Amino acid sequence: MSEPTPAEILLDLRDVHLPEAPADARPAEFAAAPLALLAAGVAAAMLLRRWRGAQWRREARRELARIGRIAAAGERRDAAIALARRIGPRPGARAGPGRSADAGPPEALFLPPGRVGPAETAALLDRLRRAVGPRGSP
Repeated sequence: MSEPTPAEILLDLRDVHLPEAPADARPAEFAAAPLALLAAGVAAAMLLRRWRGAQWRREARRELARIGRIAAAGERRDAAIALARRIGPRPGARAGPGRSADAGPPEALFLPPGRVGPAETAALLDRLRRAVGPRGSP
């Protein structure tokens, strides 16, 4: 048998080819959807943390409003002292401008109830209002 010629070899070959590319073939791109979901999750977690962190302020503002409606001086004094003890210095609170005067607990917390008069109670309530901040502050 004689050796086949190159032309005969080519005729004997079957069609060997790569599969056709799909019509919607695109290069591998960065998927933005997972990044957007991650960013939305982080933003939601940060907002939730901030909202929960300010919960004590909202509760203290409601309590201050309730104390403001109390007519009896002794009851108002006791409620103000209880609120001051409950909110106390906040963990992680930063000392900064305007806060140096409020360093340390109020004097009214250490006086016997008979020695805390209307002036001390008013000063304590004013200090609590400054500590809690105006409505709408974080």
